[in-house]
Amino acid sequence: MKKIRNYFYAVIVICFFGIMLFLFIPTNKTPSQPAVVQQIKELNRLETITYSMEKI
Repeated sequence: MKKIRNYFYAVIVICFFGIMLFLFIPTNKTPSQPAVVQQIKELNRLETITYSMEKI
């Protein structure tokens, strides 16, 4: 019986940390755009910043 209770506690702790990770990991993706489009926009911004820094 003690073993079952320990397994139960372990499952609760694992679920708790899983939910915390899911809720608190920041995501920049908007659901209205596909992931590829979002990545292309981010790369374009990075290239613009790099070009601006090189120009200076």
